[in-house]
Parts: sequence; C-alpha cells; structure tokens
Amino acid sequence: MTSIPNQRFSLPSRLQRQITQTWRNLFAPGDWLTLIIAFVLLFMPVLALSAAGWPLDLRTIIPVTCLSLGFGFLLARSQYNELLALIMSGIYGVALIFLVASINEPGNLIDGFGSVLTRIFQWGVAAATGGLNQDDLIFTMLVALLFWFLGYNIACISSVWIVFGGLSYPPA
Repeated sequence: MTSIPNQRFSLPSRLQRQITQTWRNLFAPGDWLTLIIAFVLLFMPVLALSAAGWPLDLRTIIPVTCLSLGFGFLLARSQYNELLALIMSGIYGVALIFLVASINEPGNLIDGFGSVLTRIFQWGVAAATGGLNQDDLIFTMLVALLFWFLGYNIACISSVWIVFGGLSYPPA
C-alpha cells in the first residue's frame, strides 16, 4: 500500500493559471484606485442630498449606487457593444432598484413587492389624472435610477478623471 504525500490542497496549475489570467485581464493596474475614487466621488452627492433634507431613503440609494459601479465596471469589460450594455444596464437597474426598495419595505419580501407595486400604481394614476402624489418611495426610486445611470457611466468611461472635471489628460 502506497501512501499519499501530505500536500496541502491546491488547484491544478492549468486552472490556477487560467483564473490568474482572467483576473489580470479584468483588472488593469489602476482599476482598484479608480473604483475607490469613483465610489467616494459618487457618494458625495448622495450624502449631500441627504444632509440637505431631501426625502431620500439611503437604504435604497447607497446599495443601488454600489451595484451600479460594479455592474458598469463588468459591462464595460464585457464583449457586448455599448448599446446592448446600456440596455442591459437599464434592465438590471430597474430590477435591482425595485428589489432593494421592496426589501426595505416593512414585512417580508412578498409584502414589499406588493407595497412597492401599489405605490407605483397610485403614483401613476395621480400623474395620469393630473393629481398630486408626494410619495417619498417613488422619489427615492427615481433618484436611485439617476444614480444608477451615473454610476454605470462613470464605470464605463476608461478614466474617472474625465468624468469629474478633466483633471488629467485622456488615456492614450
């Protein structure tokens, strides 16, 4: 009977090289710093709107902003063309905003979906009939959609400095 040498578990070298190569292709040398700067610069207006007393639910806006940068970063490095990536981002954005808003509603997730749908329907009826509806949830969801597309566009542009004031020259 032969004994197996005591070696720690490791991935086969081919799989390990493939994972390492994929990671290096996904993240260029300055991407981590760019993402951190984008997070900080994108959260400044979110926190400013909150400090100004706007009726925003930060439990909805902050996760949506984080997810928008993440999805934008991944879609920018995908092999989809810009139009398809924008359409996909819009669909993901609406779905994730709806999901996060439903999670933040009282009760379980199913009750949250029902509550969000009811409030959207009431807002739509008021908008169509010329009525007035000042629901904070709808306003929060619309602002979250704006931050979704802002975060997506920041992540898709190759240099965050171009977005925030042209502080450096465009990449070569």
